[in-house]
Amino acid sequence: MTKIDFFSNAPNRLEYVTRLLKKVLAAQQKAVVFAPANTLSQISYALWQLDGFYAHDVITPNAAEPLVAPIILTSTAPAHLPHYEVLINLSDELPSFFAAFLRLIEVVPAQDEPKQKARERWAHYKSRGYPLTHFDIAKK
Repeated sequence: MTKIDFFSNAPNRLEYVTRLLKKVLAAQQKAVVFAPANTLSQISYALWQLDGFYAHDVITPNAAEPLVAPIILTSTAPAHLPHYEVLINLSDELPSFFAAFLRLIEVVPAQDEPKQKARERWAHYKSRGYPLTHFDIAKK
């Protein structure tokens, strides 16, 4: 069953996600980031700017190449992915494909509307018996 972690009150989601991705790779795991397209381009740019290159592939509507990178960025529910270890959700949607992953990380900003949508996703996961953990980033 997918383990689900919520990280709430992220002051800067982009910065937090790049740190998370570095930790995932350091643990020799692979990740998929699910987010709106404009957010994915920001993450891709940030991954190029980090200390060293972090290999990643972006799923585009007309991508024909096989995906092999340890980090996959997508704004759609893909039919097939090269790995299913960690899914990081930066969208306000419930990723329809989350249950295929060992772990789901929800990164929630401090703004009211995304927090409310995250509460709805929490309730959905909880009602289905998924193990949930919450971390308030602002309290660190």
